[in-house]
Amino acid sequence: MGNKKVCSIILIAALAMGIMNPTSALRKAAAKIKLNKTSVTLNTGYTIALKVKGTKKKATWTSGNTQVATVTQKGKVTAKSAGTTKITAKIAKKKYTCIVKVKDTSTDDSNSATTISDNFEKLKTYIQNNGSLAADGYHFIEDMSTGIVYILSYTEQNGIPVFMFLSKQFDENGSILYYNAMALTPVLSTGSVVSYCYAKLNPDNDEFSVGYQAKTNIDPKTFTKGTMLTFGVLDNVLGRENPAIQEVSNRMLSTAFDAWGFMLLKGEISWADLGFMAY
Repeated sequence: MGNKKVCSIILIAALAMGIMNPTSALRKAAAKIKLNKTSVTLNTGYTIALKVKGTKKKATWTSGNTQVATVTQKGKVTAKSAGTTKITAKIAKKKYTCIVKVKDTSTDDSNSATTISDNFEKLKTYIQNNGSLAADGYHFIEDMSTGIVYILSYTEQNGIPVFMFLSKQFDENGSILYYNAMALTPVLSTGSVVSYCYAKLNPDNDEFSVGYQAKTNIDPKTFTKGTMLTFGVLDNVLGRENPAIQEVSNRMLSTAFDAWGFMLLKGEISWADLGFMAY
């Protein structure tokens, strides 16, 4: 039998095997799909990026216990509190998992402070590289996609870095209604929030003034998504009842926190990275 005939027979046999067993190639392709890590240990506040290798298909990410670690739909894992959980990437009907063990570093103040300080430095660089420079010298990033203006900004006061988180809501005529400002000073590990409501004092002109001012302190270590802060009320020109001011101020802050958090994620930074471990 000639060499050409032998080669033809082998080729036909190989094709026949492929036709008779079409799942063989699929199994081989599936075997190549995997996570870049199947287990990892993180300290609280740290993050890691998980990726699915071997496919371009989009994965759906979930955490078995969001109290221990959370995961974004881009695979970014943030360690929240001590424990172990499973991070799962699902593609079609297949699941790929990574075991995440989180160690609590809250008792190690020096390590925690260093990590948070590094993350604030990362935020500073992100704002400077991707934002604008205001006339008075502070750098800022602005987002107006929702109709409410949200701002992340950085400046220094007496040599101390200060990060300002701002939100501004306007009426249909473009006049400001509500204004929230949160200042974080990583060196002092403290934060303060001021909530303003603007009111039109004279219906015959466009003059606006502060309807009331509500101010409170915020503790990043204990603040959570459901925390109701108590605001001290000043300059209550509108004469609003205190419960109404508390409700509006907390609701506006909660909405702003979600929007600010989304802006932070664009720079691959989470609230936990900045010391808000419980949020």
